[in-house]
Amino acid sequence: GRNYALYKTFLERSHPNPVSLFLITWSRNAKQLLSTTPRLRRLDLLVTSALDLATLLDFDAPSLQCLTIALERNALRFIGIPSPTLPSSIMLHRRESSLRALAIDVIRWVPDNHFPHLTHLYLNFRARTVIRTTQLLSLLANMPNLVYLTICDLRYIEGITMPPSRAVRPVKLRSLRCVRFAADCHWKAIESLMLCLAVPADVSLCFVKPYDESYYPKDSTPTMYLGGFTHME
Repeated sequence: GRNYALYKTFLERSHPNPVSLFLITWSRNAKQLLSTTPRLRRLDLLVTSALDLATLLDFDAPSLQCLTIALERNALRFIGIPSPTLPSSIMLHRRESSLRALAIDVIRWVPDNHFPHLTHLYLNFRARTVIRTTQLLSLLANMPNLVYLTICDLRYIEGITMPPSRAVRPVKLRSLRCVRFAADCHWKAIESLMLCLAVPADVSLCFVKPYDESYYPKDSTPTMYLGGFTHME
């Protein structure tokens, strides 16, 4: 269509500069647009309906450094309650990703790539999404140089969210500087995750929005599980 023709003209005239693209996923040419340039440096996707993100992201983008996936508010009615074990697949045709920043709003699928360059990660588990702790740890293990981690709406369900265990091999994130939990993350889910991570002692642990005090055990305080941390906000 006309938009695709304009995009092709833009690509020709911008050569060889890097390209940034904002794309609404209802576009008839969405897949075609994504597959036309190896110069794509940043991609912002706005999801407006139920779709298979793994299929949409099945294209080669060797220079992509920043990917954001946002869900339009009205699109929530199109998506159902996911299974606790979310589907996973390699995105962008390559096991080793060039991404430096990744933001996913409303998790329905987990990328199975290795992210050696990724420093910024944002994950939102709203819309009743629950992820197994083991699957979240596997994702983080593929991001050895992560510096900033933000998690929103992390939920806890007995038997799905793994309880803290010394038997679990900790995921080492030696470069991590800040972990932020926001939007009513469940304290047990936070505890289960943080006790399975090996991070520097001076990591900043931030709670952006107060979570429900009923999440705390009656005989505990928010800091009793965080003895190894020196900075909490």
